[in-house]
Amino acid sequence: MSSGKIIGLDIGTRRIGIAITDESGAICFPRTTVMADTEKVLLSRIVQYISQEKVLMVVVGLPLGEDNELTKSALRIQSFCQKLTAVLPSIHLTYVDEFGSTREAQANIPLKKHRKEKGRDDTQAALIILQRYVTGIGRL
Repeated sequence: MSSGKIIGLDIGTRRIGIAITDESGAICFPRTTVMADTEKVLLSRIVQYISQEKVLMVVVGLPLGEDNELTKSALRIQSFCQKLTAVLPSIHLTYVDEFGSTREAQANIPLKKHRKEKGRDDTQAALIILQRYVTGIGRL
């Protein structure tokens, strides 16, 4: 795969945290949180973001159960990702185990008042998911 930007997604039901790499795909940055009331709007906003940023690859956190089984949330996320790749078939998509990413993200946000900002932990969780991929940890 050629070099280019990679995004990490922490997909929730109404919010998606986004992190992105530089062009080399090696340095990760927290970016933003996309919010919407429907999956259709979330999908549209993510497609727009991927197109604007000229992303080559998407890394998605997948919440697995204790025995690495797919949870209800994991199945919902996979369904969302199937829709995403149907709209953007040239995008390579992969998953990483997101176990503990939200908890780790909350621990990384320094001030308690910032932890309560909507979407802040989603963006940090996306950063952790992306860093796990870049460093080879938790790849599925």
